[in-house]
Amino acid sequence: PFAEICAIRRMCTARRAAQSPRNTALNRAISLHTLGYDLAAGMDVYGAIGLFSDAELTDLEMAAVSLIVSGFTYSEIAEELNCPAKRVDNAVQRARRKLWRSMRS
Repeated sequence: PFAEICAIRRMCTARRAAQSPRNTALNRAISLHTLGYDLAAGMDVYGAIGLFSDAELTDLEMAAVSLIVSGFTYSEIAEELNCPAKRVDNAVQRARRKLWRSMRS
C-alpha cells in the first residue's frame, strides 16, 4: 500500500508539473518526428510541408526540416548544407514556431 501511495502521488506531481505555465512551450511544441511518420506512410517531404504553406518557411528552414524528417542528424545536415550545426538548429526551431503559428490560425 505504501508503494502504491507513493506511485500515485508521484504521478499526480508529474501531471501538475507538465501542466504548469512554465512548460507551455514544451506542451505546444510540434514534433517533426511525427511529421516524419506521415512521410513514411507515403507523403513526400514537400507535400507534407505544403500542408503548412502559410507558415512561409525560408529555403534553409524547408531544407533543414525535410532532412530532419528524413532521419538526418544536425551535423549531417550542416555538412550537406555547408553551414554550422547551430545554424541548422536555429532554422529548425524557427520552422517549428512558424508551423505551430500556422496551425493555430
